[in-house]
Formats: sequence, C-alpha cells, structure tokens
Amino acid sequence: VSTDPVSRTAVAQGGIYGIDLETKLQAKGLTLGHYPQSFEFSTLGGWIAARGAGQQSNRYGKA
Repeated sequence: VSTDPVSRTAVAQGGIYGIDLETKLQAKGLTLGHYPQSFEFSTLGGWIAARGAGQQSNRYGKA
C-alpha cells in the first residue's frame, strides 16, 4: 500500500483484504471509510467489481 500524505489517497492491490488495508492505512493516519459486512473476508477488488457499499458510504462514498 502506498499513500500520498498531501492528497490523503492510497494505492493498493485488488487482492488485499479489508482488515489488512485498514490496518495499513491507520498506521499512516488514514482510514478506508468503507466497511461492508464482509469487511474482514472480502477484498478491495471484490468491492470495486460489485460496486460495494459499506456502513460509511454516505460519508465516504461507494467503492
């Protein structure tokens, strides 16, 4: 996972699991802001492919 502290964006591979991505982002003071019910067991690529929406999608947007 690479991040840009100025734009507060991240680049990650599609196969990363949600919990792993959130852990890496939190270490850099960021959050994913996308928490589907399958968060711990699904991947970033799966969320994008399925146009996933999570509990905070009203605030942060859909995947």
